[in-house]
Amino acid sequence: HVTGVQTCALPIYRLVGDDVDHGLTDDRTTILYAPTFRGADLNEASAPELLDILALRRVLGDRYRLILRLHPFVKSAMRIPDEAKDFVVDASREPDVNEVMLAADILVTDYSSIIFEYALLGRPMAFLAPDLAAYERERGFFFDYRSGVPGPVFETTDQLAEWIDAKSFDLPRVARFAAASFDVLDGRATERLVDQVVLPALRGEPLRIPASAPRR
Repeated sequence: HVTGVQTCALPIYRLVGDDVDHGLTDDRTTILYAPTFRGADLNEASAPELLDILALRRVLGDRYRLILRLHPFVKSAMRIPDEAKDFVVDASREPDVNEVMLAADILVTDYSSIIFEYALLGRPMAFLAPDLAAYERERGFFFDYRSGVPGPVFETTDQLAEWIDAKSFDLPRVARFAAASFDVLDGRATERLVDQVVLPALRGEPLRIPASAPRR
């Protein structure tokens, strides 16, 4: 049991409703591809070469735009085929991932924790995870991956593209995942921060963090 910790805010929760487009001024549906890194540590971090960008573009055509967001540990850019330059925006160096999430209509990832924040937007998610067995042996999960993630798991880009094109999104599944992951978001985070941290600090008073209510 952890004491002396008070829940205050999540950046993506604070930003919901802001107008963020990252220069995407047309009316195409935006897909965010944000995989986690591969490799044992920071020095060996690399991007997975699992998404077939041309195959995705071939199925979805000019109706969609793809945003790439690689893990911050990955220093080398993902190769974008010349034929897909008008289809892809590389936002890997964008400083605030929360703003990138807000610009996306659909999230595609693998094993990244980005799914927790993105779930708060109530938008569809899918998982491209052909190396699931190897990843689980190497790092493991704290829940059953296939039943626990808030969207379908695919092994190929063609399967993923067909799912996106069909628009068969299970948004109630996303909502259940968000509710189970964030049961303390009540819209009063800033009020608590000011009352319990900022004002006492300005008055030179010690912080007195009240005991948290029991988690549901």
